[in-house]
Amino acid sequence: MKKIAILGASEPHLPLFLKAKEMGLETYCFAWSQGAYCKNYADHYYDISIVDKEQIAVICQKEKINGIISNALEIAVPTAAYVAELLDLNGIPYEVALNARNKFQMREKVSHQKACQQPTYTLYQSGYLPSFYPVIVKPIDGSCSNGVTKVNKREDLTQALNRASQASLANCILIEEYIEGKEVSVESISFHSKHYVLTITDKETTGAPYFVETAHHQPSTLSLDIQEKLKYATCNILNAIGINNGASHTEFKIDQNGNIFFILKKYLSNNTKGGSAMKESYNSFDELPMMLSVSQVAKVLGISRTRSYELVNEKGFPKIKIGTRIVVPKDEFKLWIQKQIKKG
Repeated sequence: MKKIAILGASEPHLPLFLKAKEMGLETYCFAWSQGAYCKNYADHYYDISIVDKEQIAVICQKEKINGIISNALEIAVPTAAYVAELLDLNGIPYEVALNARNKFQMREKVSHQKACQQPTYTLYQSGYLPSFYPVIVKPIDGSCSNGVTKVNKREDLTQALNRASQASLANCILIEEYIEGKEVSVESISFHSKHYVLTITDKETTGAPYFVETAHHQPSTLSLDIQEKLKYATCNILNAIGINNGASHTEFKIDQNGNIFFILKKYLSNNTKGGSAMKESYNSFDELPMMLSVSQVAKVLGISRTRSYELVNEKGFPKIKIGTRIVVPKDEFKLWIQKQIKKG
């Protein structure tokens, strides 16, 4: 049985535990006991902070973990990368993870790409006063818009700086030019330095001064031309930062002239042995998940992924379309195979 470490045990982590159980994985959970909603869903639970990378690494090494993952907790990204690098699991390098968590370093890495623009930005130092307004004040290591404030005039700067400082573990603050425009995000998966855009999301927020997200809309209503530019920009940003594996969430703003500005990159840790926490082979239909991906259909039938895509689009092949995604129900797939055998 393969083993997976899950960093965090709050309620948003529940889908990870349920999916791991469905896949027959043995789960090792690391999280403080307070608020550990999912600890009873884990096969093994450790009351350890998710930022204690050294202690977690020792346990994962001893237990010969095959993968380490988290969601909903950007703070877990460096720990996951550290453990993955130590155990030679598939994932992003530890240094890249640190850059992905530091908004200033991330902007520095992205500054050389030409696929989109960036706001003017600076790392705050004591006594610094912006020469222009409005600006965005944010912690360099925050998440979920915590500590983010739009400042329209100098008199409001001190309060925004205090708010950002309280939300930053590193006590470092980034000041950026405010960009007026439509806010969107691009959701993507990377595997061995190849990037696959899953969808583009139109976002709603509370607006100034704090920009708390209130709704997401998919698919995007943006023009196809803008969507293609966003996809291209996302891949360039991922390459610039050095993200080669895992799930990412990239935020942009589009101004009234159609200019695209990079706002933020979030990386969700997903580090596994051999590139996936999923089983690479199956000994029986009972081991298959209830819903198969096109790639899993290819593995079961021993055909190429290209041929698998052709097959699932043929008339009479059992499939379910969820937006642009295709999944294949296991039971119907088994019946289809039996019919093909009878046909000879």
